[in-house]
Parts: sequence; C-alpha cells; structure tokens
Amino acid sequence: MNRNEHVTQPREPAGAGPAPLGLSPVPVYASDELLGAHDEIRIVHEGVTYRLCRTARGKLILTK
Repeated sequence: MNRNEHVTQPREPAGAGPAPLGLSPVPVYASDELLGAHDEIRIVHEGVTYRLCRTARGKLILTK
C-alpha cells in the first residue's frame, strides 16, 4: 500500500448496536442470570412451556 492509500474500517450507523446496560428501554438479562448453574430452564408463556438450553459450546437454544 502506498502513502496515499488508506484503509477505512466499516462503521455501524449511528444508533446501531445494543444500548449500554441500564439505558435500554427494554429489560436486558444476562443468560447467566436466567440459567444460573443450570444448563436448562423452563419458561411458561401463555400456557405453553418452552425450554431454554445452553449447549456444550455455549450457544442458547429455545424450543417448545
């Protein structure tokens, strides 16, 4: 690359990305707050039970 060339990093549009904790209009929970030491919890929504599972690779899966 010569002196007159420069690389610009892509930038997110203003307002993109998550709001800092405590400033979001929507409640934000860390997955550890929900799961604690468990790898699975049950969530009941409108009478239907869902399973939220943490996989061995640390991903989250929500299923009916």
